[in-house]
Amino acid sequence: MKHILFIALGLVLVTTACSDQRKLNKDIQGVWNLTEENGVPVTDYTMKMEFTKFDKKSGDFLLTFGYADGTPGYTDGGEYFILESANSIHLTFQDGVTTDALNILDQGDDFLLVKSAADSTTFRFER
Repeated sequence: MKHILFIALGLVLVTTACSDQRKLNKDIQGVWNLTEENGVPVTDYTMKMEFTKFDKKSGDFLLTFGYADGTPGYTDGGEYFILESANSIHLTFQDGVTTDALNILDQGDDFLLVKSAADSTTFRFER
């Protein structure tokens, strides 16, 4: 009887964890525009981040940068992985070497506030 109880409890935990990861991955899908960096409105450049999932906890991302002064912009991207236990999005860029983790500080339907683990910069994105 104890074994059945432990198996049932394990299934509940696994099912719950997976659904939270899946929900977060679904919530971040689409294009996000950077509006603030460290609480200051961004005016001298633009950055868009697009997430495209390919399973319940991972997918591809694309960053597009533009500059207000006419300097040519650029794009970069790679793969991401949702780490639910840390409430973060882990990025691996196309070069396979560059990585970062975006710790989710707050989120809503139309905004995403994250903090870079690499340099502690906070970014506010809006749809």
